[in-house]
Amino acid sequence: MSTISPDVLVSLLHIKTVKYCRLAPAALWIYEYCLTFNDEFRFVWCQRPNSSRGNIIQACFVILRYLPIATSICAIYGALMTSLIITEPN
Repeated sequence: MSTISPDVLVSLLHIKTVKYCRLAPAALWIYEYCLTFNDEFRFVWCQRPNSSRGNIIQACFVILRYLPIATSICAIYGALMTSLIITEPN
């Protein structure tokens, strides 16, 4: 029966800590998003733009508000789905 060396255990603990540190800001960001969605809906989506400037502002808002969602989903997926294969020499 083989045992895992202490260095490998420390590395595994470090990897788990890094994953949690990547996920914690995402959780706070989702919480903030839920808190501000009502205001977003009222101030951005219920307003009728009077000019093309209003359309540009809404387009910029959509890009700046929702593009990070796609990148965050990719980052969370990468943080959760990374696999570590440990092989010890025979």
